[in-house]
Amino acid sequence: MKKIIHLIVPVLLLVSTVGFGQALNPKQKKQILKELISLVEKNYVLQDSVQEIKNHLEKAQNSEAFNKEYSASQFGAYLTTMLRSITRDAHFAVLHDPGMYQMVLAMQQGPASGVAQNAALGGRNLNDSRKNFFFTKLEILGGNVGYLKIEQIPPLESARATVDASMAFLKHTHALVIDLRSNPGGVGGFIPYLMSYFLPGNRQLLYTREFLAMDSTSYLYTHEDLGGDRYLDKPVYILINRFTGSAATNMAYTMKSFDAALLVGENTGLGYRGAHSATVLPLQENLVGIVPVGRVVNAKTKTNWRENGVDPDIACPPEDALGIAHQTALQYLISQNSNPEIKNELNAALESLQNNQSAKSEENVSEDLSEYAGQYGETTISWENGKLFTKRPTVPVKLEIRRKEGEMFKIILPPNARGNVPDLQFNRKDGQIISLTTIRDGNEERTEKKE
Repeated sequence: MKKIIHLIVPVLLLVSTVGFGQALNPKQKKQILKELISLVEKNYVLQDSVQEIKNHLEKAQNSEAFNKEYSASQFGAYLTTMLRSITRDAHFAVLHDPGMYQMVLAMQQGPASGVAQNAALGGRNLNDSRKNFFFTKLEILGGNVGYLKIEQIPPLESARATVDASMAFLKHTHALVIDLRSNPGGVGGFIPYLMSYFLPGNRQLLYTREFLAMDSTSYLYTHEDLGGDRYLDKPVYILINRFTGSAATNMAYTMKSFDAALLVGENTGLGYRGAHSATVLPLQENLVGIVPVGRVVNAKTKTNWRENGVDPDIACPPEDALGIAHQTALQYLISQNSNPEIKNELNAALESLQNNQSAKSEENVSEDLSEYAGQYGETTISWENGKLFTKRPTVPVKLEIRRKEGEMFKIILPPNARGNVPDLQFNRKDGQIISLTTIRDGNEERTEKKE
């Protein structure tokens, strides 16, 4: 079997990166496309979709968009957008990344030991000890409720000690909130180890990964031996939003299916994250292709979240999810506790939390921007819960926009995302909004009329 680089790569929003450098010539573009088609044919997990993808990619060679002048970076962004629009799978990507290109070449040509330790995905080193392996916040909230923020999913080999230390710190809490909001994923082998802290000690199958193009399956089990005590018979809440992706989505989905946690927030993205593991393969011109190769199949549900995303058990605006999870935990602990002293402490913590939430709600009275909502060509602007969002067919999720100045708005990326996103200029005539102009780096890209 060929060597597979098991990376669940957080590249969802890297579709509009700036591409500087020499333009590719037509021959180079066609060769890159030919190699990309070959990668998809040999590796894509959904083999019954390969011919459709191939047809779309080959047809694109005659399009005006394909024949524009592109640098390698810009051409990668173009191919990424096209692949995702065909497949609705955000694990597909073509990236211009010289470091990653050299890394995957080395991993293909020889033993991977030592190479993966320097892996940087989308500009982020998942083995970065300076980031504490993306365990970025750990604290005890009011009422002895633990809180753990994980911004990305690191390799288990690097982060095991950090996991064990975190769980040791949280050992004596009576409830736990794990924050996976805007966590785009990472390395999937980490998930079974962390989940094992919340499940009984007997070895049990969590999920499989089916590599259909290679006719093989891997089996992911809980770990019997951990570096600390298990966190059992206590309520666990996982915070999710539409930017929770890939391995982070897998953790939320699997914990929910095993009745190990309640999910709080919003749907994880209606399948755009894909229930797939991806491999990174070299093309040329320092471009790499990221192709979904393994399909996750949950041991309990016998399926995955690809088509519908993962729904929360408690739906709420994602910015309110921590407060609501904390409040829910306190209410549960109050209902289960008969000790008057502890019960008074919990009630005091709940009252303090509710007072803080009320004060915050009064401060956050937002400007009414509903007049900007509408359909502008292929761009949808929506007004939801006091916020404006933009959505285009080629971008997997809707993104919040905020006023920059006057009628100019900026797009807000989630905390872990990177990309050169444009500004949006609304145009008026006789006091009415009539069109929307997209401006990137000071240049107008398109103007779309309001319908």
